[in-house]
Amino acid sequence: MSQTLAGVTLLAFANGAPDVIATYTAGERVEGIPLIIGSIFGAGLFVTTVVVGQVLAFSGEIQVLRLIFQQIYLILQIQRQTSLLC
Repeated sequence: MSQTLAGVTLLAFANGAPDVIATYTAGERVEGIPLIIGSIFGAGLFVTTVVVGQVLAFSGEIQVLRLIFQQIYLILQIQRQTSLLC
């Protein structure tokens, strides 16, 4: 395994660890269900909007496709509907 792949994999595990711990801790009580939903969708929403947006903004070689914006809009709608249920 190359050093780059190992570093990216370790970074992904370290980045997702707080979400897993928060979900596990909140799942011990019934009152924690909104926290579980918010944690999962919030992390996905952050990565989809902020990280992908920064990559697209600073990369001159990637052409932005209309499909990306449609997927982001769909995720935002799912998150909105989920927050209305809680």
